[in-house]
Amino acid sequence: MTTSRPFIIFDFDNCLAPGNAVGENLLAPLFDELERLEKHHLSGEEFSSMKFDFWRKPLDKIASAYSFSEEAEQRSFDYFRQLELTGSMSGYEDTLFVNEMGGTKILVTSGFEKFQRSKIEGLGVEAAFSDIYFDDPGEPPRKGKGHYFALAYDKYGVDPKDVWVIGDSAESEIAAGNALGMKTVQILRAGVERHASADYHVTGLHEFAKLAGA
Repeated sequence: MTTSRPFIIFDFDNCLAPGNAVGENLLAPLFDELERLEKHHLSGEEFSSMKFDFWRKPLDKIASAYSFSEEAEQRSFDYFRQLELTGSMSGYEDTLFVNEMGGTKILVTSGFEKFQRSKIEGLGVEAAFSDIYFDDPGEPPRKGKGHYFALAYDKYGVDPKDVWVIGDSAESEIAAGNALGMKTVQILRAGVERHASADYHVTGLHEFAKLAGA
């Protein structure tokens, strides 16, 4: 079906809030433990790169990319399973505009549900979304964002070609949206590399709202 109101699927990290908006000290105990466990095969440069990736990529992808030992992977998963933000956090200058945007808004985020949910609540955007889906690496097997995209448009009876997907990652939400024939929009937040695979590129939510008619 074609809808006059935009149907929008949002990513969370580095779309609505920087990945490290919770404060980098939150992961300091885990980084100390990983340095102890993995220093035998990760150079200083690789370890710095790994820490940076923790703010941009899901844990299972990081563990695979840096060949974590079984112990390091287990310690990392255990750490994230108990992790929870207490209190509020800040996003980008335009983050709270998502609460004002029209249309049907869905949030699909990769990460441990307890932690991701606490960030969404701390950011003050939970009420903006009709549904929130968590692609949780702690609940294998991972289904991938495309699975949740399809759940959302099936639930609301929306044709995939009428769905907007906005996020930062070309490998994650942009790739999933493209595979399903959706309209993909890469949001070029600080540090995000522009990728030609997205149908559109925007620098913020106000620009996106004009594009999508929201």
